[in-house]
Amino acid sequence: MSYRSLAESTPSAIVLDSNLMLLLLVGLLDVGRIKRFKRTQQYSESDFDLLANFLSPNRRVITTPHILTEVSNLAGQLEGILLRTFYSLYSRAVQSFEEVNRSAREVVLTDMFGSFGLTHAVIAEVGKAEVQVLTDDFPLAGFLANKGIDVMLFSTLRSLAGG
Repeated sequence: MSYRSLAESTPSAIVLDSNLMLLLLVGLLDVGRIKRFKRTQQYSESDFDLLANFLSPNRRVITTPHILTEVSNLAGQLEGILLRTFYSLYSRAVQSFEEVNRSAREVVLTDMFGSFGLTHAVIAEVGKAEVQVLTDDFPLAGFLANKGIDVMLFSTLRSLAGG
């Protein structure tokens, strides 16, 4: 399957796991910073390009307050003017995302919470809708797939794109 046909057959709404959301935002800030920032150094500039292209303008990015909080906290390790610039970019990016919320009070009662914590349990709840979850977390992907949730590992996206 070519990358183009993959992109065309993907649902119009995507939920990004926190690490991939951080990759996206750090790459938008400064693609050269990806390898120099502790929280994104496992990715490459080509990973950022792949992710950015995959999230074409026709795709809605669905997120949650939980994902956004994790990303904000992880980015807090940037320093000085870079952090302020990141938060300015973050603020603009959040305006373009579709934010949905699931009550933590309800989510902590799910079977997902005990194994994966709040953010991933919320991702599972949101993923039950007509959206695809994109993650780099293999155990999470396996759990979601077993629950019948449309999920793709970022490594699979790399492979399908020929990377």
